[in-house]
Amino acid sequence: MSDNNFDEIIPTAIQGAYYKTLTDIPYSTEILKEARDLCGELPQDIIVDEKAVIREARHKIIDKLLKQSGITQVFELAAGYSSRGLKFTENENCCYVELDLSTVSKAKEMIIERVVGERKNLHVINGNALDEQVYILAQAYFDKSLPATIVNEGLLRYLSFDEKSELAENIRRFITQYGGVWITGDGGFMDFRKNQNQILPEHDKSLSKRVPRNSFDNVFENKEDFANFFARFGFSTEFYRYSDVLGELSSAKVLGLSNGRVHDLLFGAYAAVLKLR
Repeated sequence: MSDNNFDEIIPTAIQGAYYKTLTDIPYSTEILKEARDLCGELPQDIIVDEKAVIREARHKIIDKLLKQSGITQVFELAAGYSSRGLKFTENENCCYVELDLSTVSKAKEMIIERVVGERKNLHVINGNALDEQVYILAQAYFDKSLPATIVNEGLLRYLSFDEKSELAENIRRFITQYGGVWITGDGGFMDFRKNQNQILPEHDKSLSKRVPRNSFDNVFENKEDFANFFARFGFSTEFYRYSDVLGELSSAKVLGLSNGRVHDLLFGAYAAVLKLR
């Protein structure tokens, strides 16, 4: 699968980097500064500051689940300009591999160098998460005697169901070799998407114009639909609400949002931990 098939998603990477500067997530300000320098200005038509609450909740629920797993080897798909790898590899006993399309991954390598210099346990590879070969590349950095986990934030929403199947098959093979789990923050089901259209009506419309893959055709109906789909590949699924980290959301204070508004923004949003049966 060519990267060109997914190049339209690239603007969402710097969009996500901007949202995290409205939070207390480490390295966010430094990353955005360097990303702007390397990649240009933000795509203003798909920026809505209130989305920072959703992005912060997604980031922090994944961090929480990753910490609970106790796993020290991570392969993050579609990592974009996330700071998670930088924070995670402050612990020298951890290993982190990031994957993204070549345009983003080349910029990310330079950003890491500018922000922290050499980080021997943090690696960036370029490619497509639907390509089996990238999982082989990632394995070169991992200790095969230890479990490794897969992480992704926003990816599934941009994949067709056939592509979701390809992804699940690749991840199944990877986890079969290592043990570990797949942690995804991409549990935005139909209720969540419809709610977003109601409370942030212009945002989803603008995003879909720029990123046609942001389509309702790619959305799971509900938790049961999601769990049943991935059960076909041998996974069991546990769901966690974004609102489980409600008390940790610094962006709500930065933006002056009421608790009611924050609840509205997070309504229907889930992360999931998938384990092989």
